[in-house]
Amino acid sequence: MTEPAPHPAVGTAVDTLVDTLVDTRTAPTRRVGRAALVDAGIIAAAWLYASVRIVRYGLGLDDVAYATPAQQVTLHAWASGRMALWSNTTFGGTPHLGNLQTAALYPGHLLSAPFPDLVGPHIELSLHLLLFGVGCYALGRSLGFARPAPAAMAVAAMWSGATVFRAPLLVHFPPLAWVPLAAVCVHAVVTAERP
Repeated sequence: MTEPAPHPAVGTAVDTLVDTLVDTRTAPTRRVGRAALVDAGIIAAAWLYASVRIVRYGLGLDDVAYATPAQQVTLHAWASGRMALWSNTTFGGTPHLGNLQTAALYPGHLLSAPFPDLVGPHIELSLHLLLFGVGCYALGRSLGFARPAPAAMAVAAMWSGATVFRAPLLVHFPPLAWVPLAAVCVHAVVTAERP
């Protein structure tokens, strides 16, 4: 039996993203539900394995000496209801908001806020790794790849050498984690019917 054609892009990019994650095609419901559950299990197992690698690898010197203190400056400023404009934790003081590597306006830092200094970044990076894997899966589904290709795509992306190298870096990986979902949205806009 052949896989049915993918659901046509209708509406906004967000609607298409939801359609790719929640299979709304015409295949039998029980089979689609079971296949989606298997895909979710594969991605979850791959994510857990990759998250253990992040924790075992540990934070690098740049993260301990620069990125984690910069993140703490941001979180302390947010906790007191202000913007982090200046950081006195590095080089005797540096502009904090104007430095792109501090990610002073990135709300993803809130993921690590409830945890201690060196545990919080691991949690944040692990959740961004999950976002990266789910994004790769959604990209494969939106491109119309048949199963198990989207799940294999997500596992390969989470376990690739570039991801293993970049995932423990607090400054590098969070922006990269959003790229597959951005590609899904771009694909949805490009393939949508014009008004």
